[in-house]
Amino acid sequence: WRVCRERNIPYDIISQEETLEKSGDQYDRTVEKLFKEYVYKVAVLGIGEDGHTAGLLPGYEKKWNKNKYIVGYRISQHRQNNAMALFCQGKGNFPQRISLTPKALKELDQAIIVAVGEKKKTAIKKLLNQSNESNLSNIDKMPSVIVTSIPQVNLR
Repeated sequence: WRVCRERNIPYDIISQEETLEKSGDQYDRTVEKLFKEYVYKVAVLGIGEDGHTAGLLPGYEKKWNKNKYIVGYRISQHRQNNAMALFCQGKGNFPQRISLTPKALKELDQAIIVAVGEKKKTAIKKLLNQSNESNLSNIDKMPSVIVTSIPQVNLR
């Protein structure tokens, strides 16, 4: 944030002083305002080996596929102990998520996707095979399929 401050680049910090849901709602209002204010919208996203993107984890669509720009949600203890441990290896678990939603991602004009490592190749190949928006029915199993609805996507 120091670099942004020094260069007078505006930025927002997600407040975590309230509950997860309240923090998500507060950030949702901020992002909604930004989406109305700016014509061109770009995001830098990653893709996990399990097919997640942003904070949208497979198997949790009911918690994150809302008519909002941002949502806060918790993952189950079972998920933390199993699948989360696999893709967080050594980076700690993230049982609380605040994430862009499919609604927000669909409104992007461009996404720059950064995926590094051999393990992500399979997820990228699966994503590239999802060539049209009709595949959004698969979103709960592979949330990254949402990027197929973004007009311009660059893979790095």
